[in-house]
Amino acid sequence: MGFFSSLFGTRSEDAYATSTRNTIAAHDGHTGVSRYLESQTTAPSLSKVDKYLKNQELNQPSGVTKYLARQAIAERNKPVVVLTGVAKYLNNNKDSAPVVRSGVERYLARQDNTPMSGVAKYMLKKAVADRHAPLKQKTTGVENYLQSRPETTASSVSRYLARQALATVSQTRAETAAVVHAVVESVALTGVEKYLQGQR
Repeated sequence: MGFFSSLFGTRSEDAYATSTRNTIAAHDGHTGVSRYLESQTTAPSLSKVDKYLKNQELNQPSGVTKYLARQAIAERNKPVVVLTGVAKYLNNNKDSAPVVRSGVERYLARQDNTPMSGVAKYMLKKAVADRHAPLKQKTTGVENYLQSRPETTASSVSRYLARQALATVSQTRAETAAVVHAVVESVALTGVEKYLQGQR
């Protein structure tokens, strides 16, 4: 154990001594927060705004001011351009200068002077005629199909069904007439009915 204590003993004693010193310093009557606040009041640090304002008080020019000063110096140092008489004349007479046209402009000008082709004339006449023609109601593709369809004839099944329906109707009429006649014959006639039959 002596070997280990000789190795670790001095260090543990140093650690203990350091921690007791910190503990003693912590018990001087002030808390950690109060010591921090005291250190802040004794050495105040300036914010960025305060630093900027302090620099302005010292009249240090800003970057923008320096830039504008450099631009003003560069303008003063520019060489003065002296216009010749021809340059002055051209500046004064810009409106009377010859017009330089591009190749496209020259092509379009020539196209305006060329006579119209037959197709162009036909299309122009057609457009004018269409503009003056009365408006036609446009028909849909379905309407065109239905108008172009030939009249269809009835199929044999539909004809058979139609004949059956007519036969049924005529048979029903005959049966109804027979029933009405039988009822009328079986009922005794009243005086009014006898009178009406005599009037016929």
